[in-house]
Amino acid sequence: MDPFAATSSTVEAAAQRRELRACANCSHAKAKCVPSEVPGHKCQRCERLLKICEPTVARVRPPTRKRRTPETTRAPRSHVEKLEEKLDGLVDLIRSAHETGVTPGLPLTTAATVNTTQRSSSLSTRLPVQPIFPGPEQVPRWEATLQHGPQIQLSIPSSLSPYTAEAGQSSSGPKSPAEIQFKIDAFDLGSEDPDVLLTIFRNEMTLNFPFIDMSEFPRAEDLRRHRPSLYTVIMAVTTRNSLRGRELGKTFMKQLGERMVVNGERNMGLLLACLIYAAWCRDLLGYGHQLTFLLSAVLTLSSDLGLNRPTYRHIPDLFERALRRNLGIPDFKDSMGTLDERRAFLGYFYLSSILCSFGRRLDVVPWTPYLEESCRILDSPGMSQHDKTAVMLCRIQVVAQKLGQNPWEGKQDFTGNATPPLLYLKSLQNKVQKLWDQQDPVLEDVSIVKWTYHNSEALSQKIGLSQCQAVLNFPDHDFNRLEYLCACLAAVKSFLQLVLAMPASTHHTVTVPMILQIIWNSGTLHQLATFEHPDWDPGLVVEAFDFFKYIRKFAETMQMAKKAIGYDPHTDEHLDFWSKGADALVMLEGMFEGRLPNPDDLPVPQSREYGTTNFSGFTPGVDFMDFMDDVWMGPSDFQRW
Repeated sequence: MDPFAATSSTVEAAAQRRELRACANCSHAKAKCVPSEVPGHKCQRCERLLKICEPTVARVRPPTRKRRTPETTRAPRSHVEKLEEKLDGLVDLIRSAHETGVTPGLPLTTAATVNTTQRSSSLSTRLPVQPIFPGPEQVPRWEATLQHGPQIQLSIPSSLSPYTAEAGQSSSGPKSPAEIQFKIDAFDLGSEDPDVLLTIFRNEMTLNFPFIDMSEFPRAEDLRRHRPSLYTVIMAVTTRNSLRGRELGKTFMKQLGERMVVNGERNMGLLLACLIYAAWCRDLLGYGHQLTFLLSAVLTLSSDLGLNRPTYRHIPDLFERALRRNLGIPDFKDSMGTLDERRAFLGYFYLSSILCSFGRRLDVVPWTPYLEESCRILDSPGMSQHDKTAVMLCRIQVVAQKLGQNPWEGKQDFTGNATPPLLYLKSLQNKVQKLWDQQDPVLEDVSIVKWTYHNSEALSQKIGLSQCQAVLNFPDHDFNRLEYLCACLAAVKSFLQLVLAMPASTHHTVTVPMILQIIWNSGTLHQLATFEHPDWDPGLVVEAFDFFKYIRKFAETMQMAKKAIGYDPHTDEHLDFWSKGADALVMLEGMFEGRLPNPDDLPVPQSREYGTTNFSGFTPGVDFMDFMDDVWMGPSDFQRW
């Protein structure tokens, strides 16, 4: 059979089918083709338009031709050779790193040669190639790059780089390039030996603020060379010359402004210096804006150094591990942060929790997983007593902070799904007691732990003195005011007995948070002695712990501190903090006994509204009790700070 004949018959059959549908003109015009009633004549549209009516013939498409599949991809021979050489080079690098090791700083090369290792070493002698992942010694600190001005190299800050921590170098290391370059002016300490002052700070003063570890610098000269601002602060808080201490404090504040703001430095030396000065700047206690600035500086340094962040975890792939071995970078380790960094941020939490609760100038730092992880690490077996003390102080202060932010303060009606206030209070009291009962045996004789515990205990019982409507609405069977008042008196008595038991020769170790807690508990004792309620007898306070006897005895101890510690032996003038505090207590006692007029009855000077309040000398119109307002009885804002 002829295949072409079959094809032509198929075409004719298709043409007949198309002819029954529409003519060519109607098909092109997309119009309806109505055939004529007379067979063989034009359709109605072609008849009307006087066109030739031709039937539509279907086009037969030719059979498609199959493309010939190429047997091989036609890639240039040079590309294949280069790719093979790259792969061979990577294999040689991995094999050589496992067997013999490679010199640090050897760059990768893609040159076409058989011996890739030899070729790359020869190129490295001619081309100064900077490695992709800088080694520990090549990572410049953030403050170093910011201090050199135009010669800035973009790199990862050492405090944020995981490669710094893995190599054993941390942001708290003693050899910070920026701190070595920063030179401080020589200042005269007179007959005082810097090494002796550093020993006093390390062995005596850090007992009440166990968040600083100075074992890294045994000599004052090393501390001055590597951390000049930290050296300045320690000399300022340990010197026995009051005027010199104030001048050194001003010098440090100038250094802080120049280094942080002008030079943009960020390092652990500045962070520790700010913490120490905020903890022992007793002369600045009445100047709230100075403490606010120091706390803000600590927060800025902590954020820029990467503190209070979760642990950085990263699992490198095979290529990254091979590349790191080629460049001589140690294997990756989790960036857990150094112990100094964790101690410092715990100290910042402890400071801000007390200072902000008393002055209400800044928001209190929330308890974060980083702080919890730091407590777990520092409280692990084998850690020092200092670290365990720091953890205990922070854990107790967490509960004390919640007690200061009690839910019954303010205009709450405690309706709805809110937690019952007494149930909330009981849970916090149980937490404090549980921490005290489960403490490490090595902390049983630590004075600062007892100090913090009794302060939080008084906080948990002071609801008995509250006169807010929410407390007055408590049912009698749920709220026994007399029980809370007696428990509060016992806690305040235990705290103030620790204050009186402190020898005058150790008063230089008292920190600013401890002073604020002394003021707060002294005010609570006075409120207990003057509280008026049908169920309460103020005579119980006189029998248990008389307020005036406490004031007189504490004033005598503070008067002896000047001579016992050795403050200002060259003059009898009261220049130190403790002598001024003793004078203020004597004046306070006379005011309460009626021998001195109440300062509130005197005309208020114009400077009181705009001036800065100072604890060291009470100006007319301001008395000692003005600073005893606390978060329980005081207004929503502490107006005098």
